[in-house]
Amino acid sequence: LVLVASVYAADIEATVDGTYGFGVYGEGIYGVESTVDTAVTISATIPANTSTIIDGTVSTATANATNVTLNLTTTSSVSGSVIISQYDSTPSTVGSNPATSLSKFIDIQLEDNIRNALTDSILQVEYSDQEVSNANLQEGTMRLYRWNGTAWVIFDGGGSGIDTTNNIVFANTSNFSTWGVFGTSNPEPSPAPSGGGGGGGGGGGVGLTTLGTSIYL
Repeated sequence: LVLVASVYAADIEATVDGTYGFGVYGEGIYGVESTVDTAVTISATIPANTSTIIDGTVSTATANATNVTLNLTTTSSVSGSVIISQYDSTPSTVGSNPATSLSKFIDIQLEDNIRNALTDSILQVEYSDQEVSNANLQEGTMRLYRWNGTAWVIFDGGGSGIDTTNNIVFANTSNFSTWGVFGTSNPEPSPAPSGGGGGGGGGGGVGLTTLGTSIYL
């Protein structure tokens, strides 16, 4: 296992709205029309057939950390740039949210020589308990979804899922573009019982049982 942590660039919001990659949606450069909260560019060297960690959680003097880590394996030794951008609003270039959002969206761009040599890749996104609470989400239902150009595709099973112990949602993928974390909202609490009529002995109260749901890969 090789750790790559050479982070050398920065906050895209300070230059221009949008993130720009290396032809992930085709041969040309594309843009995402959404203000980027933080972005890092990582200079990666990946040995052949060696699982290599691309750590986007490292802060620098010019860039805040993202919540993203990549684990990449390639067929040959390659070097190039990996751009990880993170923002908390839905990009205007994707469709409506497929479920309740954690307000955590990710853009990942790999240079062609890295992308073309990929044999295995894992995307991991960290989250906090406070973020889950703020979004009113059932933690165990959260999954990563990828925008494929026409629809959101859920990554569930087959090496994708959620680790609720370590607060990581992850996806096994060979394609990188715009990603989001979505899940199911907590149910609305049952209304309090209305007051009953007079007479008779005291009735029992209504007991509410909260069902905790844990979903694992």
